Amino acid sequence: MLLFGSRAARRANYLSDYDVLVITDRVIDKELLTQAAEWHIDLHVIHIEDIGRLLDGHNSILLDAVTMGNVLHDGLDLMEWLTIRVKQVLSRDRLKRTPIGWMSAGHTL
Repeated sequence: MLLFGSRAARRANYLSDYDVLVITDRVIDKELLTQAAEWHIDLHVIHIEDIGRLLDGHNSILLDAVTMGNVLHDGLDLMEWLTIRVKQVLSRDRLKRTPIGWMSAGHTL
């Protein structure tokens, strides 16, 4: 579980929500997502089996959470491996974080 976004970066204001990424090996109950929204938590859930596909697709939530987030809990003992894997993808695909998202180094706006 990672906290990312403005709260993790200490740029939050009183209107800021909590951006939380949960990586799980289970199915998450839809009711949990509804309850999270009521508490101003923007809850993103990724199943462990989808990580490779999402990294190859340069999923901004996963990349942001791993590169700029704070680990709240690592129940699957995954973060060391995931951090290495993200660094490999960033290097391989020459990705850089820009104000509008992740872009390859050769991409021009």
